[in-house]
Amino acid sequence: MLPPRQMQRLRFLLPLVAFALSSSLAVSPSVATLKKEIRANYLAINELAQRGQLKVAQRQCSGSGPEFSLLTDRSGNVRRYLISGGTSDSAVTWQHDYDTAGRLTFVLVTYGNVHGGEAEWRLYFAPSGRLAELVRSGSTALVSDELLWTFITREPALDWKTNWCP
Repeated sequence: MLPPRQMQRLRFLLPLVAFALSSSLAVSPSVATLKKEIRANYLAINELAQRGQLKVAQRQCSGSGPEFSLLTDRSGNVRRYLISGGTSDSAVTWQHDYDTAGRLTFVLVTYGNVHGGEAEWRLYFAPSGRLAELVRSGSTALVSDELLWTFITREPALDWKTNWCP
């Protein structure tokens, strides 16, 4: 048993240590709130697509080049922009989601290969455009960070008009 003086210090310090640990391990309230808003936007886009309320335009580069899909709402706002492509043994897709104001909110990048390698990146963006959180899962070492960022676009309409098809 500890002497009374040390016990008193321990009783004082333990709650502070517990608070410090829980604060550093928890997702900040602003990021948690932001992710809820982004999730709601993601679900709204999916619902609009399921109801057929999004206009879908598709374009594929010749040969084995990437495929581009642009989904716009009735007001002409881009809500989702997809870029997908691959080779005979692997595939990667970038799904960009935008809010009704046209701001990039979320990017989901998925990768898979014939050997069972899979990876996923979830990028959450604040209204300011700043990356709020990046979540990696799977064998993310299979794809370089440089490739991950290659097709992320904040201006899907411009990218659609000027995509790099040869």
